[in-house]
Amino acid sequence: MTAEPIYKINSFISHGDAYKTLTQTQFRDCSIARESFENGKEAYAAHNYTKAIESYTRTIESLTSNLSMVLMHRAAAFEMKNKYDLAFLDGQRAINNINITNIANDSDNISSVRDAYVTTSNVLIHKNQLKEAASKYQQALEIIPSTSTHHLELVQRHRQVTIEIQNRNIWLIQYLPHEVISRIISFLSFSERGQLALTCRFWCNFILDQYSDMWRTIDPMDPKFPTQLTSIQRSLRSVVPHRVGKVKLYLENKRNATTRRDAQNSYNNVEMLTNDDDYNKQCNVEYRSKMIFSTIFERNWNSIPKFEFVNPNKQQVCDILRLNSRSVKYLKFINNIDNGYHEEALIDAVQVCSGLVSVTSQMNKPAPSILCILYKLPASNLCLTTLELLCEMTTHSFAQLLRNTPSLTNLLLDANKMRQYAETLNIIITHCPALNTLSYKTQNLPDYSHLTTYTAYPPIGQAASASSTKGLKMLDFSILYHGTETDHEANDQALETLFKNSRDSLDYLKIGLREASIANCRSLSSLVQFGMPHLRQLLIDIPEFQVQHFGSRQLAKLILGCPSLEMVNIWRGCGIWHDRVLYALATLRNLDSLIISAEHVELFCYGPNDRREQYPDYESVISNRGMEALISGARSMTKFSFYAGDIDVYYYPFMKELASIISARSNIHELNIGFGEITNDQLVQILRRLKGSQVRILKTDVSEEIDDKVIKVLADLSITVEELFIQDPFGDISKSQLAQLLDQASYPFNVKIKIRQNSYMKGSKPDTTETIYSQRRIHSKIITATNDEEDPYAKYAIQQYYDEEELDDLRCGVCGQISAINYH
Repeated sequence: MTAEPIYKINSFISHGDAYKTLTQTQFRDCSIARESFENGKEAYAAHNYTKAIESYTRTIESLTSNLSMVLMHRAAAFEMKNKYDLAFLDGQRAINNINITNIANDSDNISSVRDAYVTTSNVLIHKNQLKEAASKYQQALEIIPSTSTHHLELVQRHRQVTIEIQNRNIWLIQYLPHEVISRIISFLSFSERGQLALTCRFWCNFILDQYSDMWRTIDPMDPKFPTQLTSIQRSLRSVVPHRVGKVKLYLENKRNATTRRDAQNSYNNVEMLTNDDDYNKQCNVEYRSKMIFSTIFERNWNSIPKFEFVNPNKQQVCDILRLNSRSVKYLKFINNIDNGYHEEALIDAVQVCSGLVSVTSQMNKPAPSILCILYKLPASNLCLTTLELLCEMTTHSFAQLLRNTPSLTNLLLDANKMRQYAETLNIIITHCPALNTLSYKTQNLPDYSHLTTYTAYPPIGQAASASSTKGLKMLDFSILYHGTETDHEANDQALETLFKNSRDSLDYLKIGLREASIANCRSLSSLVQFGMPHLRQLLIDIPEFQVQHFGSRQLAKLILGCPSLEMVNIWRGCGIWHDRVLYALATLRNLDSLIISAEHVELFCYGPNDRREQYPDYESVISNRGMEALISGARSMTKFSFYAGDIDVYYYPFMKELASIISARSNIHELNIGFGEITNDQLVQILRRLKGSQVRILKTDVSEEIDDKVIKVLADLSITVEELFIQDPFGDISKSQLAQLLDQASYPFNVKIKIRQNSYMKGSKPDTTETIYSQRRIHSKIITATNDEEDPYAKYAIQQYYDEEELDDLRCGVCGQISAINYH
């Protein structure tokens, strides 16, 4: 039983149709051309150049007429052989050879034009290039006089093609959901969307009327937003105002900024800044914002529901909000610099816009100013729901702030700025009954040293009460121990209270232990004691010190007390590893993703006949039998990452056994495994054992120069593995080896090879890029070369090695037939 095609192309033409309608003309006698040619030579010899030109012209006309006729006949033959490209070339040559001067008085030439265009258009239809075929017919209609009978025929043919285009477009909208088509169009720039709208009436109506995202967001920093002056003007004038959902403006930080009155003047005369230094780049953004600002008033955009202002200016903000006072529901203010307009922004917004649903303010200002704003805010239905404090604040001010924000649901604090941990946690427990998310750790936001962000929404009491479980849903914190032993105990007690209160509600828990050896960690002990039955994601980060009261037994009990876990990430984990932890993980029936990064752990490999009681039971040791129990028990696990930092005598046999276990007993589809410093022969043996596994995405690393045997086994893995990620921090894979790997691999079409190669350490351009340029014949692979995203020097090095043009070439995928290249 064969599958029927989703859409059957309407066969409104068939092979040979154009040939059947060719005008029957005789091949002109070549003797006429020969005679004219000889006359031209004689006239030239007699220095009668005028007569020579006339004779040669008659020769060319005679030959051209024959040539066009022959080309059309050969095009028809190519069409019957399905060689459409050759047929199109012949048809186009026939069109080019026809003399259309004074065509109205030459019936033969009219017939030739008709034949050539019909032949060429039919070939395009067979190639499913209907738009181009319609364009050819339109060209013919512009040449052939309307009084000719051929003109009416071409009109009918043109209408037939346009109807078929319409039918196919209607088919597309019937079989593809509106969301899918909208998603595809979202990748087009504004100008490309305009070009698509011009192709036919269907796309014109879809783009301008049905595609709600066409003008949903107008952001001058959007890569799809036009940058040329004329393009900006044309795009803004074509905007349908009631379709605009959000406008983002980068306003001018100066007193004489453009106001509504200034906007009455056309922005056409504003000078365009084109310098390439950083200041003028920012000015270019401000200039584009100024054009948007002016358009808002010139074309009366008064129904925009969402605005985002960067570095807001009081007069400009108030002008826009007054114009859109009935429609604005969402506002966001971002202050990267101190321009004196931050506290009043929210006050003005609440006063002008009565229908506000959400207001967000992010400013480079200390947090106590929030209290002033809360006191000054006029009566409204807005309550503070999200608060990010990345600056120092006294516990008294913090408590006062939380007392005035009982609807707070999301709270982010910097543990380095607010170090009174016990007091801070107790204040949160007391004054935040609706809190869902708490992040209390060291925040890495280098752009702002004193950043405050807060978002106001209507009261959420009803929404909170409707929830099946009240309490904290997400907790991300680092346990920082400063001060005396008494301070440590107070911190632990506050954490213990927080854990108990959120026992039945926590969905996500991330624990970070930092800075000191913990003598008594009562909070974690209590966490182990009562467990968390609804917890789905657990992340634990323990540094390189021994946690005396949180070892492998406590970790195993914690895992057993969280039976709903779907994702577990245990990072570093010094002093907590043992087979009992792996046995506990094996009991998780919903486990999907497991990440184990076990530094300072010893690996042990039992032989087939070894008994466990023959060997001492050490802490910080995991064995192949524990790993076998884990992988056999957690059958739902599809993603597994394993890295062991210490290399010992059992490392190679353990990793070899692990590969065999994964192949025989798991459903793991994504495997991230670090092999450490092993020989090429050992690496080959491990990789060969993965060949029969369910692994489709393999991420690994190399730590020494690899040989051809490793390349061959990696190529063999390509039969089942769909994506290969090789982390090569020291550039051990050479250009020739990568080329060899790509040539030998048997990849399906959608394979991705990702190579992270920081070969800038060798002081040269990354070999990966050079290899990409050399592999011009590879066309079914997507290659992504990336440097270390967490290493700022790597980004700097890439910028030094490649100029902007080279980087653009890499991004655009100009290297031969390679599908795509992304170089970050």
